[in-house]
Amino acid sequence: MIQKTIMALMALIFLALPVSADEMRERSAETEATLRVTPEKSMVDLFLKDYSRAFQPIKGAKVRAAIRTPDGKTLEKDLIGMEMEGVFSYMNSLDLSKKGGYIFDITVDVDRVKRGFSFRYEKR
Repeated sequence: MIQKTIMALMALIFLALPVSADEMRERSAETEATLRVTPEKSMVDLFLKDYSRAFQPIKGAKVRAAIRTPDGKTLEKDLIGMEMEGVFSYMNSLDLSKKGGYIFDITVDVDRVKRGFSFRYEKR
């Protein structure tokens, strides 16, 4: 509960800042995943849509990310689901200060059905 509250406060604070974000999209089975990386906010957001339910957002998933950073380290983070301004995403903070490639291997568990997504983000 405290972690969700902190994440919500962080997101609200950063909403007013002008930022640029990179988005990547991937599909697996009947699910579309869009990863938005916002280095200025040190945030990553994952948006999930269910094709079998008219592209409705998926809100009840457990999401875990393994992130390989440019220096070769691997971090594991849970992405916490929350709705802000009518948009639902799974998010967490991440130090994106290093230049180079970040690889996001994301596992999504929806109703005990696991799906995997892989994204690559290049920080220049």
